[in-house]
Amino acid sequence: RRDPSLDALAQRFTEGRASLAEDQRNIERLAALLRAGGALTTDAPSARVLRALADAGVFHAGGVLVGTHSFIVLGNLLGVRWDTSLRTQDVDIAADTTLDIAVPSAHADLPSALDSLQMGFLPVPGLDPESPTTSFKVRGQGLRVDLLTPSARTQSRPVRLPRLAAAAQPLRFLDYLIESPIRAAVVNETRLAKIARDLSLGKYLLLGKGEDLTRGREKSSILSSSLEALLASIYLDAGFKKAFRVISRLFALPLEVAEKESFYQDYKTKLQELSQEALRATPRYVLAKQCGPAHARVFGVKVQIQGKTAGAGAGRSKKEAEQRAAMRTIQILYQSLKEKNG
Repeated sequence: RRDPSLDALAQRFTEGRASLAEDQRNIERLAALLRAGGALTTDAPSARVLRALADAGVFHAGGVLVGTHSFIVLGNLLGVRWDTSLRTQDVDIAADTTLDIAVPSAHADLPSALDSLQMGFLPVPGLDPESPTTSFKVRGQGLRVDLLTPSARTQSRPVRLPRLAAAAQPLRFLDYLIESPIRAAVVNETRLAKIARDLSLGKYLLLGKGEDLTRGREKSSILSSSLEALLASIYLDAGFKKAFRVISRLFALPLEVAEKESFYQDYKTKLQELSQEALRATPRYVLAKQCGPAHARVFGVKVQIQGKTAGAGAGRSKKEAEQRAAMRTIQILYQSLKEKNG
């Protein structure tokens, strides 16, 4: 039986998805222009971590990016190119122990977000075995996530932040740094490097002998920088319109892929918002089964909320299965809330 309120909700969702897709395309084009104009980019592994934290709601729940990555973002906002030797792979997230009452239901599971990346993040044990960890690191690599929080004068032990499901290391005077955070975007080099590979740009690079022997023609940092230089030379030689036309053609397929990815993210994001608002809980996705041959694998995923299975879905990938499970769970929750509210 059709319901006008649910029809209206579905219509708003469809319109919102179309608006989101258009925003995504504009952001991708703007990011391409920023790269062509010499904006500082973030390395692919760090950008992947930041994307996962953002999708998990860490920044919505009061997390603030600080450290060298925020310094790169600030440089792009100011139109300044800092010394690239300042870069590290440390992802530093700061959060206050209190949260504005305007967002009382904001929660995020930071450890689960890192675990979902399957990059090998492990908690770093502290000097005191009884204290909770405040850092997560990929063994054998420089990639690391540290959590920080403002400190009182005598406070030195890690402080638990329930809304992030993690603990943070107190740091004096940090409250001054995060008092007025600003919204900004991280420019990622991943897609730029992929486009350079599709163009076989590496074959045409003049590299030093040492860089050539260490497979420099395949390095994302070199490929992305080379494509930036190519796009910038087109802009300087032919002007903005020609450069924009080239960028639009090069990014047509990545934009189409990004649009599909943003479509799949809608259900998980919407479920998280709905679950936190209605149930004060964060959904958890559990792989229930997988079957079929390797080339045609089917995955089954269950959504658990407050320890109970709330919905399930299947797909050709774990991501697709999670999104379908989220979509089904949203339908179930809306029906349950409708019956509860009469």
